[in-house]
Amino acid sequence: MERYGRYGISPYVGTGNYQLSNWWHLSWFSIYLTKKLGVVLPVLFMFGFLLTHLLWISHANVEFEALIIALVLAFTSSYFYGGSFVFLNYNVVGWLFMPVGIFALITGDYVMAGIAWFLVAQGSITAVFIAFFLCLGMSINHLSYMPLLSVSPAIMKCIFPLFFVDSMRKSVSSIACAIGLKKSQAKVKYRYNKNLELFSFYSIYFITTWSVFTAMIFLNENYDYFVLSITVIILWIVNSSFARFADPQSIYMAMFSVGLGASILIQDPWLFVTFWVCVSPPPFLIGAGTTEKIFRSPSLKPFRISNLIKSTKDFFKMLPQDSRVLLVLNDPGHEYSRIFDGYRVILELFFYVGNLRKLLVFPDWWAIFSHNSSDSSSFWGRSPEEAIANLKLWNGNHVLVYQKTATKLDSQWVEAGFREISTMDWSQIYENELGRESLWGEQPIPKWFLLKPPPKLNEI
Repeated sequence: MERYGRYGISPYVGTGNYQLSNWWHLSWFSIYLTKKLGVVLPVLFMFGFLLTHLLWISHANVEFEALIIALVLAFTSSYFYGGSFVFLNYNVVGWLFMPVGIFALITGDYVMAGIAWFLVAQGSITAVFIAFFLCLGMSINHLSYMPLLSVSPAIMKCIFPLFFVDSMRKSVSSIACAIGLKKSQAKVKYRYNKNLELFSFYSIYFITTWSVFTAMIFLNENYDYFVLSITVIILWIVNSSFARFADPQSIYMAMFSVGLGASILIQDPWLFVTFWVCVSPPPFLIGAGTTEKIFRSPSLKPFRISNLIKSTKDFFKMLPQDSRVLLVLNDPGHEYSRIFDGYRVILELFFYVGNLRKLLVFPDWWAIFSHNSSDSSSFWGRSPEEAIANLKLWNGNHVLVYQKTATKLDSQWVEAGFREISTMDWSQIYENELGRESLWGEQPIPKWFLLKPPPKLNEI
């Protein structure tokens, strides 16, 4: 976006000539902060998220001791650990102001709420989407349009860039397909398996514990917080079964703020206990730990991404500018979860360095979103024959192939006329840079091969 502008065209995204105006949903401000602060950003803003709850000290019914107890419980929770060190990205900028918006809704200060939601919009469109439903719930509860009116400036800020998209209908339709809102699912190529997600262990834990918490709010006769809490639970069910509009961590953060505010205001000892059980599930349930140590959060050591970027630049150094590099990957069928063969995290490094070096490494997510209808052409296939067919189809001139660590290039590629240019074995990176922390789940440690296709590709 720095190179071509928000409304320019990039030859190094998607399948080339990608309209950057399709990124209307991204916040420049939060991305800028992420670039400047890196991994420090979530930590700083999660502390800020906690401290904004100090607003409750101005409420006549809140005792300082109860406020401190609630903040300590939140600080020692799995949610706080996960948000600070594991699963939050640039969206954390928006979540910083969510507690202010909720406080303003509860106290009826809709001017403050409007300012808070507008600040939320500077960091996260997902947080604004959730805020809209919180305001809708409060409008219904109070039979007033004011809560909904308070969030309208934030909504306008989020959708304003959409008016500069070349094809508004196509851009919105692409996102609708991606999150599962499009009703004609037969026409969508890649889908989430939403039923399995709703009935997963972590989903059942979330629904069960927070339902108990919500029932306790009701018994304490705080109907505003009851409405907010039940709204987030409904959003979780919708997100897990009908339309995936957000990653689970966004729902965690919304409920974190609602639950913490309710605990501070109601000050019931048993509600404190229930709150801590809700926000402190075994870390592996929220993607912040492993099943090896179920009740312990792992110690995470920062690593220098600059070393990985340098290694990837060396891997690509023989490629001329404007090369089109095809990733040779398995067909995921129709499931998002199987795209990229489990190597998504490290492929982001290839996409990033490729963009820096003015190379197109594809398919990335934007290529997949742009070709997510049943009649779209495909990118997949792990055999040399399929790779050659895809190179012709997408006008590619190099391929990236992965095998297990410490292996030589499979003879089938040599026999098909491919020539090895360079390799990148992640075993040493795994040992020396990552501290033996896998970025690819249960998949084997990969070794990547950059290959030049047969000289007379078009004659094959």
